[in-house]
Amino acid sequence: MAILGIEPIDGGVADPRVYGEKPILIFDIDGVLNRVPVEERYIGPDCGEDQEKDWLLGGCEHRRDPLNWEIVRIPEDADLFEGIPSPEYRGEQIHRDWQVTLWVSKELSKELRTLEASGKADIIFMSMWQENTRYLNGLMGTHFPYLEVPRKLSQSETGAKHTALFSFLRKVYLNHGSIPPFTWADDVVTADTYRGTIQQIISSWLQANKINEPANLIFYTEPEEGLKRSDWHQILDFVDAWGPQSA
Repeated sequence: MAILGIEPIDGGVADPRVYGEKPILIFDIDGVLNRVPVEERYIGPDCGEDQEKDWLLGGCEHRRDPLNWEIVRIPEDADLFEGIPSPEYRGEQIHRDWQVTLWVSKELSKELRTLEASGKADIIFMSMWQENTRYLNGLMGTHFPYLEVPRKLSQSETGAKHTALFSFLRKVYLNHGSIPPFTWADDVVTADTYRGTIQQIISSWLQANKINEPANLIFYTEPEEGLKRSDWHQILDFVDAWGPQSA
């Protein structure tokens, strides 16, 4: 069913049995492919000491007043992908309540379609969007599958994504005896704030499971910037270096 003019393209759930030869590129959506090129700026009166005193209530009364904030678009940068449209889609009808807009670069969408068509790498979404990635596929014209990210009530999004990634990698290893080179871009889970760097976490898990560590490239993105051109060039270099044709 089309939503907001987007005809869905269902990539389905990523099947670990089909991966093993080509590099795997794993992408979060919000803050990575779905860039949010705006920020909130406080324009109200100086709160002084009241800001600290009323911290548990969200700051002083002025900072709690939505009229004292404005949403502004961040300046463009030569390293940012172009073609970010003005907001046209209300994403809460596709994803979840707080996701209000899809800001997907047409330039980046074209790059993803080109890489998909080349067959040099396997591309997978790992996002809380899960089955709703079919609408992002429809918007971009891609056919990428997604990893299921089951989440317990007591589990953070970070923990849920670690669990999903390791479950997927374990299944790939059991099917192929190795894990192919992979990249992963996320705006939260790859931040170096979760019991050590993500590289350390992955290395420790691989060692604990007696699996040789594959080449990997992990990106942390800022939500306002998303995946940058320099990041994308590194990913393309990674694919060229570790793809089957380089063997």
